[in-house]
Amino acid sequence: MDKWQRAQGKELAWWSWYFGEHISLDTRPQMEGYRLCEGRYMMQHCGIPQGGLTPQEITGELLDIGCGAISVWENRAGVEVTAIDPLLPQMLEHPLLEKYAKLGISGNTLYLGQSVETIGFGGKFDWVWNYNVLDHTVEWKTHLAHCKRVLKPGGALLLGTDVRAPEYAFGEHDDEREMHPGIFTAEEVLQELDKIGLKVEWNRPLLPQKKFRLGLRARK
Repeated sequence: MDKWQRAQGKELAWWSWYFGEHISLDTRPQMEGYRLCEGRYMMQHCGIPQGGLTPQEITGELLDIGCGAISVWENRAGVEVTAIDPLLPQMLEHPLLEKYAKLGISGNTLYLGQSVETIGFGGKFDWVWNYNVLDHTVEWKTHLAHCKRVLKPGGALLLGTDVRAPEYAFGEHDDEREMHPGIFTAEEVLQELDKIGLKVEWNRPLLPQKKFRLGLRARK
């Protein structure tokens, strides 16, 4: 089993614990509401102003990478969503997660059990939403290149990811390193985006901490 497969296994276990045992959500509509609220918090990290439940500027076609059981963009007005996650087929067979997960169309969202590296859709999307995914990949630079590939000219990447200084010590949780095989600094992410031709037009201030969540918006 390679690093990516181990990371995916740990991620599935986390979803099972958090949404199956840690919080008491019994139905898919409950999860939809939870994820909708969660999405509003996440968007603050990417500099997206909030107007009601749907940010005014997010319209058109959006790709949600690593959507989990339910996309935070499902049921948001004005946006057509393709949500992808290679764990979706396993979630559909999981005793605690099967009540949430779907493949196919649900409302404004098409769910696919794939990664961005394996889908087509070159130049299709106005927006790529990539939140808390990049540090769960192994080949993170290749992953960013595929994010650019699927964007239309003028489209934007909304990225939120944990970044770590080289001296960061993974904590007391034994599975933290396995869940996060992608280890990079904020400066490395910014440099790579510039290298592949995605222009950062907004980012949160870089912090002097050894680990923090970088949020940014980058234009193709």
